[in-house]
Amino acid sequence: MPTEMHRDVFVDERDKHIRKDVMKPHCCDFIVLENCMLSCKMCHMWKCKENYNQVPALYYEKFIESLYEYFGSEMQIQMVGGEPLLKPGIIDLITTASKKGFFTTLTSNGYLIDRKMASALIDARISSIALSLDSLDSAIHDFLRGKQGVHKQTMKALKYLTQYRYPEQSVCIVTTIMQPNLDDLIALADWAEGHSGIACISFQVLSQPFYTKEDVSWYKNPKFSFLWPQREKEVFSVIDALIERKQKKKKIGNSVNQLNIFKKYFQNPEQFVKKGGCHLGYNSLSVNSSGNIYLCFEQPPIGNIMRDRIEDVWESPIAHDVRSRIKACNRNCKLMINCFSEEGFSIE
Repeated sequence: MPTEMHRDVFVDERDKHIRKDVMKPHCCDFIVLENCMLSCKMCHMWKCKENYNQVPALYYEKFIESLYEYFGSEMQIQMVGGEPLLKPGIIDLITTASKKGFFTTLTSNGYLIDRKMASALIDARISSIALSLDSLDSAIHDFLRGKQGVHKQTMKALKYLTQYRYPEQSVCIVTTIMQPNLDDLIALADWAEGHSGIACISFQVLSQPFYTKEDVSWYKNPKFSFLWPQREKEVFSVIDALIERKQKKKKIGNSVNQLNIFKKYFQNPEQFVKKGGCHLGYNSLSVNSSGNIYLCFEQPPIGNIMRDRIEDVWESPIAHDVRSRIKACNRNCKLMINCFSEEGFSIE
């Protein structure tokens, strides 16, 4: 393991204030595969035709071992996709992370969570499961998810998970704010508040769908514009209602600051500007379905879990170069509004 002197070599002048503990990432995303059985309107990952499931779960497990040995277990391990439950070996992967003491989470559309799967997830001692739910109206949810019966299956998944979970495990709801479900969001938030099995409901803004050609004006494209909230006054009213509930200590997972950032984003998505440099580079890392290790998906990978351990790459010259690129980046990354919004953002 590098000495403290070696660690300082890769900290530039602007990072001298960073303490040793701050340089430890607080989360690692495992994008275990890029495939899904649904055809969601707001995510086109299901259009991926390439084989992005070639990395066996065993390599993710070995990487978890290296994370534990290098950083300890004070980190969140997030299993995401696509639909992560399509990944062979996902239960063993969750079990490995949980046994090491990591806070383990999984985000799912709920379609594959029957009684058996719910029991397996709970027995794997997963810390938290987030189910995607965009409306209490089954027709709206199924329309947005591109498959009939999804809403019914998600509600069953919620029933099974809340029935089997241990007290220390939580079940959450994650919802994307869009025009088709805009009128349903407050009712959904209030329903979650009254549901004893739901720990929180968190909201995300609509961003450009995965696997679509990058376009700053994507939301004006007729292929996607029907998803974009059409009237600023209406979306502001909904977000203000969520802020009011958050201030009353309701089960809203977002902070008030993030909800205000949502308003700024919906007001003008092309001119949202981060205040100060991007904070990525130290606080998190991600592993994609090909095993590549990233500090930021807009930058080159710093390694691959099929050949590298975290101690090989975290403080390597290439990681230092990527961190320098991140600091110089002035791109308005919309995903940053939904992730790590409390770091490096403020309302101008």
